[in-house]
Amino acid sequence: MSSSIRAEFVMNRSINFFLFAAALLSLPFLYVEMTQGFRINKLYLAPFLQAELEANQKTEPVLPLLCQPFRYLGKGMQFFVFESQDKQVVIKLFKRPKKNHSPERIQKTFSACQLAFTLAPKETGLLYIHLCHSSDQLPALTLKNRLGISYSIPLDSYSFVIQKKAEPFYSALLQAFRNGSAASLIDSYLALIASRSSKGICNTDFLLKNNFGFLGDQAIEMDFGNYIYAPENKEKELHLFTGRMRRFIKKHAPEYLTQYDDKVAAL
Repeated sequence: MSSSIRAEFVMNRSINFFLFAAALLSLPFLYVEMTQGFRINKLYLAPFLQAELEANQKTEPVLPLLCQPFRYLGKGMQFFVFESQDKQVVIKLFKRPKKNHSPERIQKTFSACQLAFTLAPKETGLLYIHLCHSSDQLPALTLKNRLGISYSIPLDSYSFVIQKKAEPFYSALLQAFRNGSAASLIDSYLALIASRSSKGICNTDFLLKNNFGFLGDQAIEMDFGNYIYAPENKEKELHLFTGRMRRFIKKHAPEYLTQYDDKVAAL
């Protein structure tokens, strides 16, 4: 074998080895990307000593919902979200707080969940909350990640909420604008904001796109993790959320503005 052929052979082997090593090293990063970072050890284990936050509720009505597998749907700041096989409900499992987060942060989210479930279950579509550790009340739940890999978790040990699955806010409204059926959705949104505000609840997260959705014609606030009780801010809350909706309508369907303004004035 000539020296030039030998050199080329060695170079090709080196390149192939480098590519193979790079592929191996990239596998963990690809897995994290494909699963959006979900792992069982990233779920928050429910505390034992916070019974004052737990609602007085029965588990029997939700047990049939938990007999089916739930598939990964997405994640937010506070939760990993899984969709039921029948696509009727979602379960939101609390994410384990990061090391640099204060203990008060999870406490605030617990308080927000309790406030939503106690005062605004209709407005949020909440069916059940489980904040504290329980014993032999709940089954093991089958979760599937984005790759279809299944896990089984004992629900008694984890903090979570169960909520009706809603259609995303923007897509529902934009479709309704196109077919001329948006009036009922807009009315329902205004009724939701008025109802929540009248109960003294404020949402310190102002985004419409990620926070709201529709169950048919009924608007619900899907993201309640930043709820606070502040009845003194009722008028400010109304002004803020009706104003944000007005800007959305003005951009996408200005023909609804006059009707919208009249309805806001009547709140």
